Amino acid sequence: MEAITSETELVERYTEGEGCIYNDFGSEQQWNAAEFNKLHLASCRHVRKYSEAAPKLWSRDLDDAVQWLEENRGEDGWSPCKECLGGETRKSLVSRHIAGQ
Repeated sequence: MEAITSETELVERYTEGEGCIYNDFGSEQQWNAAEFNKLHLASCRHVRKYSEAAPKLWSRDLDDAVQWLEENRGEDGWSPCKECLGGETRKSLVSRHIAGQ
């Protein structure tokens, strides 16, 4: 995962529509992180609404993103966007995108 460092870069990633973007909004808060920390396809309409207020991470590859999230945010630290990722759950993404699961 690579940090998105500006609003311009976020718009470019959205416009290109390649890969996926993780909104790391809740990682430093004391609430349900999975509800706020969403993984989106880069082309998702929700991505366009985002601002720089919360850290954003980008990956060209969904498998790599899911692997990184499991290793760095854990089971309760993220969830997939229900709209752009077809209603998949975190568990189903993990089982499909991480080798050996």
